[in-house]
Amino acid sequence: MKKLWILIIAVIFIAGLAIGCGGGGGQQAEAPAPAPAAEQPSDTGTQGDASVQGKKVVFQCAGTAAPFCAAQALFLQQEADKYGWDLTIQDGGLDALQNTKDLEDAIAMNPDVIITMPIDSAAMSAGYKKAAEAGIPMINDTITCLEEDEQYMMCFNGPNNFLMSAAAAEMMNEALGGKGKIVMLTTQPGQTTTTERTVGFVDRLEELGSEIEIIATQNSDSLKDRAVVAMADLITKFGDQIEGVYTQEDSSAVGAYLALSESSIDPASVIIQSCAGNKEGLAAIVAGQIYGTVLHSASLSMEQAAALANEIMTKGLKYPQQLDKYWQYIPIPKVNAQNVEEYLPGDW
Repeated sequence: MKKLWILIIAVIFIAGLAIGCGGGGGQQAEAPAPAPAAEQPSDTGTQGDASVQGKKVVFQCAGTAAPFCAAQALFLQQEADKYGWDLTIQDGGLDALQNTKDLEDAIAMNPDVIITMPIDSAAMSAGYKKAAEAGIPMINDTITCLEEDEQYMMCFNGPNNFLMSAAAAEMMNEALGGKGKIVMLTTQPGQTTTTERTVGFVDRLEELGSEIEIIATQNSDSLKDRAVVAMADLITKFGDQIEGVYTQEDSSAVGAYLALSESSIDPASVIIQSCAGNKEGLAAIVAGQIYGTVLHSASLSMEQAAALANEIMTKGLKYPQQLDKYWQYIPIPKVNAQNVEEYLPGDW
């Protein structure tokens, strides 16, 4: 399993370099100490409070072509309207170079807060230092920055990807009875999300003493169409050896199911386990197409991000100050056929 872990990370890293999106903080080998559940900021002020009316906030969205990011942008705009902020949403286009340029533009705006979602964390490093030294508070959202850049952030907001993928490993292990051959479809190469949702899954299987073997890994960019192609390739190579599929985002899980449906393999014979809990994924659980997911709510994430930004502005926090709790995690419940009704229809 240790050798497999090294091989998987090497493949992801090389793939990231190949498309020019290679850093992303993959050095972080262990999950930060998680909060037991999401904790609301200690003093968020009042929505519509005159102290935050008209404040300038910039959200560096990784790219609205990704469904989760599009939902984030929508929900954060709703929160900004409640608080009375002047919100600018930058669409990074899922492009690392655009993301770094957007950060330069955001610094030039001199906003009261930047909520930043790095596509390539290493590429953003110099800009983060510049923004902090310019006195602009930043919230690192969803995709973690480099560990050495945490000093420039007020806090991190989003899921604990290590725990999310560990939960997915537990579900997969249970569904397969602790043994079997599976394949993995990852998110974008070079992102910390990809590395964390790989490491957390692999490490948890090892901790469980599982005999599940990951026989191949393919990138699907969290996109259904790409997942169909990637999964079809895996089916060609491994055929009915495949007993399970771990995908790092629900759209890829649905794509994997579609590819299996178009093959000679009975999709019902393959356990598909995912992360994220989007509308498509939850519906696929109801339909019996995928086994389960681990929920990552876009609305809850942006509600918490907005409350944190409000707290920072009302308290007047500036670098090198930080919030008392740096890791502001949101809940990440396991979802399968037994409890999916609680989370329908999903928020993205």
